[in-house]
Amino acid sequence: MIGRISDNSFTGKIPNFISQWTQIWRLHIQGCSFEGPLPFSISNLTNLQDLRITDLKGGASTFPSLDKLLELKILVLRNCLIYGTIPIYFRDMIRLNTM
Repeated sequence: MIGRISDNSFTGKIPNFISQWTQIWRLHIQGCSFEGPLPFSISNLTNLQDLRITDLKGGASTFPSLDKLLELKILVLRNCLIYGTIPIYFRDMIRLNTM
C-alpha cells in the first residue's frame, strides 16, 4: 500500500493517525503546509520501505526516531528543520540505499 499526501493545502501538524497505517510500504508527504516535528509514532510504520517528507513548516527539531524502520530503502527528509547528528542506529539499516 502507498500513502501519498502531497501537493495539497493541508495545514497543521502531521496527524498522528498516520501511525495506524501499519500496512503501507511507501509514505510521501511533500508539497504541503504541514508543521514539524515529525510525530514519534511514525516509527510504528515498520513495513515502510520508502519514506519521503519535505518542506515542513514550524520550529526545528532533533532527528526523528526511526530505529524500528529496518525495511527502509529510501529516506528523504528535506527541508524538515532537523538538526543534530545522524543517529547511530542507521548503521543497522542495511537495506537503506538512498538518503
